[in-house]
Amino acid sequence: MAGQKYHERNHAVANQHLSGNNDVWKKKVGYHRRLVAETAMFRSKTLLGRHLSLRNHDVQVGETMAMVKALNRMTSLPHFHSKRNKVTHWPD
Repeated sequence: MAGQKYHERNHAVANQHLSGNNDVWKKKVGYHRRLVAETAMFRSKTLLGRHLSLRNHDVQVGETMAMVKALNRMTSLPHFHSKRNKVTHWPD
């Protein structure tokens, strides 16, 4: 497994050296999708806690599903935008 990791790293470095950037390598290995998944995990851990509180694996699955459901609910709520109203006079 470690050999595969080094191989990918070597491939990325060689590609960057040849092309000047990693765009081709990122597309080939799906790096953008990985970054999106890592960002989603960071957001969920920041909002919902970094650790599971229960010890039983089956119950942890339920706890995780509840967290995901809560996160999906929060992201589906409408976003309210404040709007300034012009004040014509101050109340007495």
